Amino acid sequence: MGDRLRQSLSWFILSWERAWRALWPTAALGSIFCILALFDLQALVSGWLHLTVLTALSIAVVGALVHAVRIFRTPDRRAALYRLERVNALDHRPLEARRRDRRWRQSDRTHPLAASSGPDAAPSPRP
Repeated sequence: MGDRLRQSLSWFILSWERAWRALWPTAALGSIFCILALFDLQALVSGWLHLTVLTALSIAVVGALVHAVRIFRTPDRRAALYRLERVNALDHRPLEARRRDRRWRQSDRTHPLAASSGPDAAPSPRP
């Protein structure tokens, strides 16, 4: 499996973990609604109490969804790499070091002084 695929899978799993952490209150409220419906508890209470319970449950579900949207953050590439390092018990964060090294080499090539240094560069004038 290639590095890109592993990083993508790590990002997807991290996204799923964060989404589940944000959405579990909504799932719990949905479960409460299903329990109330399956036990046919609405037949045991008056119409007004049934309406009140449904309204309260609806408001709670909307509030839980708003809360989930507020706290959910998509992971970035650095978080995906860190998860790969942590899950595979890699010491000294080699993936992060490789990423930093690659970024350093790219910035070194584009640096304006990089063209004026090296074995075939002209000597700099001394004052």
